[in-house]
This record gives sequence, C-alpha cells and structure tokens, in this order.
Amino acid sequence: LQIHGTSNQFGITNSTTGSALTDGFGIAMSGVNAQLINKEAGYLALYTNDTERMRIDSSGKVGIGTDAPSDLNSAANDLVVKNTGNAGITIYSGANSSGNLFFADATSGTAEYDGFLQYTQSDQKLHVGTGGVTKFSIKSDGDVTVQSGNLVFATADKGITFQDVANASAPVSSGNTLDHFEEGDFDLGTTTSS
Repeated sequence: LQIHGTSNQFGITNSTTGSALTDGFGIAMSGVNAQLINKEAGYLALYTNDTERMRIDSSGKVGIGTDAPSDLNSAANDLVVKNTGNAGITIYSGANSSGNLFFADATSGTAEYDGFLQYTQSDQKLHVGTGGVTKFSIKSDGDVTVQSGNLVFATADKGITFQDVANASAPVSSGNTLDHFEEGDFDLGTTTSS
C-alpha cells in the first residue's frame, strides 16, 4: 500500500474517536518529515513482543518501562526510565570524546550548558560545571581538583576526616578539621583535636 500526494495522511478512527479528519490516529508525511499523530487526548505507545515498552502520554511525558510517567515528581518526570530491577541510562561516547549531560535555559552561548556533568574519555575525568565553567573534576585515581571557589561546610563542627589509607588501623582524626589546621591545633595522629 502506498499513498502518494502533495499532502496526505492515512487515518484510523473508531466509534470512540469519531470519524472526522481531525479524529483518531494518523500516519503522515510533511515534506521529508514522518509523523505519527494521535489526535485524541490519549497516549501513544510502542510495543515489542506484545508488551508495551514506551509511552508518550497526552501531556507529552515519556515513559520507558512505565505507563505512568506523570505519576513521578513533576520537577523531573518529562522522561522516566523504569525497571523492576536496576534501571539506568548509559551515555556511550568515543574513546577520545566526551559524554555530557547539560542543564540549559537558552539556545545560545554558555546558557546552553549553564550547569553540566561531563566525562572526558581520553583522561578518564569527570567534570562538574556551573555558570558554563568546570568548577571541579575527579580523576580516575580519585584525586579531586577544585578549579575555582571554596569548599564550604555549612554545618557547625563538620569538616574533612583524615586517615592514613595505607594503614587501616591508624587512628582517624575525626575531630580534626581544616579549621583546626588554620588555628594551629591540628593533630593527624590523634582521634580528637586539642
């Protein structure tokens, strides 16, 4: 079956949708663009092995593995991936390329990536950026580099715990923070500060 014309659409309707051109479901070509069109206030679903795999609901929310993406928190339910076990999304990039997750509020300049997570495969480094600039990065060996800004601990008496990783039995300086180092009473060999 081939439908050819300057403007054409193959339509399917039933007793619920009505039979007008604006009713039901359509398959259309618009120039070189293909369209699947649900003209009703319902969902569009894709099946394999007679099982629903993906759904776009009437509000445009997309669910993969779920038929109710709108049930999730409204701040982050535009795309929902569900599995009854582990679930996830993989970004698979080239050996000398990067995998990226960008947070944008415009379509030009650094506003296209105001905030971002970027993993560069060549040096196996994870970058975290705000304001369009990398603020800190984590290397594959665990080293953390802060490019700009300060480490801020917003809770009183909280800080960084120091321990000799080569000697698991060594005392942990849980009471020592960088504040104690600043004040000159830092002691890595004890479990408490002076």
